[in-house]
Parts: sequence; C-alpha cells; structure tokens
Amino acid sequence: MNWIESIAAKHNCDPSEVGVAVSTVENLRLKEWAADKPPVFSGIATTATVDLDKEVVNPMGLNWLYAKRLKAMYPSHDYSHLPIAMLNNVKMVDEGWYFSAAWLRRTKMAEDYYWIAKEMGVMGVSIGFQVLDAGRPTDEEVKSHGPHERHIRKGNVLELSPTFMPCNPDAIATLKSGGPRIADDQIGKVERLVKSGRVSRKTFELLVPDARKQRTIVLLSA
Repeated sequence: MNWIESIAAKHNCDPSEVGVAVSTVENLRLKEWAADKPPVFSGIATTATVDLDKEVVNPMGLNWLYAKRLKAMYPSHDYSHLPIAMLNNVKMVDEGWYFSAAWLRRTKMAEDYYWIAKEMGVMGVSIGFQVLDAGRPTDEEVKSHGPHERHIRKGNVLELSPTFMPCNPDAIATLKSGGPRIADDQIGKVERLVKSGRVSRKTFELLVPDARKQRTIVLLSA
C-alpha cells in the first residue's frame, strides 16, 4: 500500500482526492532530548515550490483545521505504528507554513527518529491532504511559481508526518510509493546509531525495508 492509499483509508477519503507533498524541513530546530526540556521540534512544513510531481501546492489554500484537531503524527504515514509526535501549532509565515510539534516520550520510535534526525542534521515532513480545487495552472500561476503541470489551489490538510528525505531527490517518488525511507548512502549512519543503542532495530527495519531480509539471510547462513 502506497502513501496515498494509506492516507485515504485512514481518513475515509477517495484516493483520487488525496495528495501528498514531501519536503525537507527548512531550518529544522530540535531541542535536546532531556528530562528537563520538552522534546520539541519545528520548521517549515511546505512552500509554494514545484515538486517532483510537477505540482505546486499553494500554501495559502491549505486549511489545517482537521490536522490540528487530529494532532497525531505517524512515522512516514505508517498507521501500523503508534503516533510518534503531536502537532502543537501551525502558522503562515513568509516562507510557507511553520509548524511546531513535540515528540512523544512514551514511544521508543519517537526517540529513534529524534536521534536519526540529529545525526543526519536533516529531516523531512510529508503533508497528506484532501484536494478541494486543482487543475492546470493559469498563466499567472506559471508566472508566479514557474512551469508546472498541476496547481493545488485549495485543500484540507489531513496529517503532517515526519519522514526522512533521500539525498537524491529523484528517490522521493519511490519513497512516496512505499519504498525505502533511508537512502543507501545514509544507512551507515543509522546502523551506527543501532549499534550504539540509541536507535532500535525495529525502527531501522521500518526505515530500511531490506534490513529484515538481510538479517534473515545472516541468521540462516550462520
């Protein structure tokens, strides 16, 4: 099941009405994971740039009421796991939608995501949204945002989801279709976190789908 199908099933939408916009969090702020400090993170969730699907999601047309009521943030839109964070607030700024959220301390995967983001120095987020108004861009929209094939003018944001961005932007399409969450050249960093005990093997296998297969081969050949 890809992200579109997963989001549609979770929020009772027709898959044809669901869109996904994945972006690197600009100016990611991670507070230290400590007992005396709230594990808060924040950054820019989405901007009016042309994505790899040749779409533009107009931030001004997004309604966050549903997502703010839901609050729950799942790992890479994977609803077979517990939420790993809660959305605190979103507001429009010059760059786009600025969000603040808090990791859920009771969930080990939340801490895992924190350490991976800290180690990499980067994290991504994906917004799942219900499309209300979209179509081919007008001349004015092309002039404002550059050449693109589809312009999302209005939509209801269903969920904001923490994820990890591939180093190669071309891999985002694979990511959204349910492929690997961690790029090949980033796996070594995450493996070191697993060996140090900061990241669980379970989270590693979620982010690197081939990891379970690799471990099975090692066990069978041992």
